[in-house]
Amino acid sequence: MKSQGSMLSARKILILVTLIFSHSALGNVNCDKENVILKTQSEIDSFQLDYGICDVLLGSLTVRESVDNDIKDLLGLTGLKIIKGNLVIESNDGLKSLKGLESLVTIGSNLTISSNSNLSDISFLSNLIRVTGTLLIDSNDALISSEGIENLKQLGKLQIRNNDELDEISPFSNLYGIVELDIYNNDALS
Repeated sequence: MKSQGSMLSARKILILVTLIFSHSALGNVNCDKENVILKTQSEIDSFQLDYGICDVLLGSLTVRESVDNDIKDLLGLTGLKIIKGNLVIESNDGLKSLKGLESLVTIGSNLTISSNSNLSDISFLSNLIRVTGTLLIDSNDALISSEGIENLKQLGKLQIRNNDELDEISPFSNLYGIVELDIYNNDALS
């Protein structure tokens, strides 16, 4: 005869496994908090533990390191599909790519990628199709290409400025509407 404790434990495990596997069948699952500010690599790495296994953030997400060169990657954000507010990635000197954001499809307001001195690759945004507000790519000294944002279909404003090494802007062949376009002070762009 099994003890009540082991049956209870087996029941908890079964419920947890069911919840995990049903996540993908349910569609979008909201995160436990609306607005999130991540300041360290460990906060990024534990995102799904801290805010639940989710793919929709109802508010805004800011990634801004509090210790120089602490944030190296965004892998803890893998699976995030929709951010209903702003996404701000700024002042992360150790960040070289946006790997971890490859599932992102929609940003309900603005996307700001700014002052990430070693960021050279934004190609992991290739599934992003909608930024309702402004997409600002500003002062990313190592960025050489806009590859990754060319699949956008809907965009309010596009501002690409002060990216010293940017020498290529990918065509936006899928874009069907834009209110404002500002591209300036990208010294390597011909």
